[in-house]
Amino acid sequence: MNLSNAGISDNKINGIFKKFQNKDKQIAIDLNLSDNVLTDNGVLQLVSGIKTLFPNLTQLSISLSNNQIGDKGLANIFQMIKQVPNLSQVSLFLSGNNFSKNGFKCIEDMKNVNSLQKLHLGFNNFQQSIELIKSLIKFIESNRDLADFGLYIDHSEVGNQGTSYICKLLQSFNQLSSLTLHVDQNCLTNNGILNIVRSIVQNKQIRHLNLNLCNQAVNNNNYTQNFYLDSYYNVISQECVLDIINIIGAHLKLDELALYIKHYNKITYTNFQKEGYDALLNNINNNLIELQKSINQNLKQIKQLKVIA
Repeated sequence: MNLSNAGISDNKINGIFKKFQNKDKQIAIDLNLSDNVLTDNGVLQLVSGIKTLFPNLTQLSISLSNNQIGDKGLANIFQMIKQVPNLSQVSLFLSGNNFSKNGFKCIEDMKNVNSLQKLHLGFNNFQQSIELIKSLIKFIESNRDLADFGLYIDHSEVGNQGTSYICKLLQSFNQLSSLTLHVDQNCLTNNGILNIVRSIVQNKQIRHLNLNLCNQAVNNNNYTQNFYLDSYYNVISQECVLDIINIIGAHLKLDELALYIKHYNKITYTNFQKEGYDALLNNINNNLIELQKSINQNLKQIKQLKVIA
């Protein structure tokens, strides 16, 4: 149900549930409430209604991005995940709210959620991403059997140093079979990107991988118009991309791969290290023949393959 940008405030939440029929038989909810004016009170009503009215719920996808939700609302959302007894698949998109760095303690309290098999979390454009990841590490330590995990933290100021926490998170799973990781526009370069990929392939049982490492390249248009954003752009070289393809091909037996790895040639990358983002405006075309050869050699066994380079 798409109710995005519909002017929904806290006092309209109960009316939403009237739109659902046969609530006691419903096993899945997909609800988009992004770009509204909901606060913690509205979230409390929302989770209370879900817990009370949908006893057989197993799949829940909610977007609450760009509302006015704080730490109390966040805590209620994650408490609900544990309190709905048969909930096995959860997707939450929560970018653009008012969470503090201490708000994610509620995630750490979700211990041994045995029914949960899938968890996807969206926190793009979020400055507290490291605190989120730290809490997720503790969550995974007591929920290691999660099979499907997704984390969307594009444009979240992670930096190469912050990738150490992402790596620790990725190394915490026991039987991860599906991974979605979006980390574009996080000031990442070759070293940080490669550290992430090396941690991913330690999960040998992964069969489905969606990896957005760089899908936005610096060019004359966006550099002049959105200068304040450019400092977040990921910058990786073609040599790094070839390493990524080789590592994934050598260590994982994938059925499906979506890989976003826009990159720069070796000369441009070297100049970037010396001169910064200005050097990227003079990028010479990459050697696409070499890239395609590497893809054919290392990823040919993958049934569903999408590479954006």
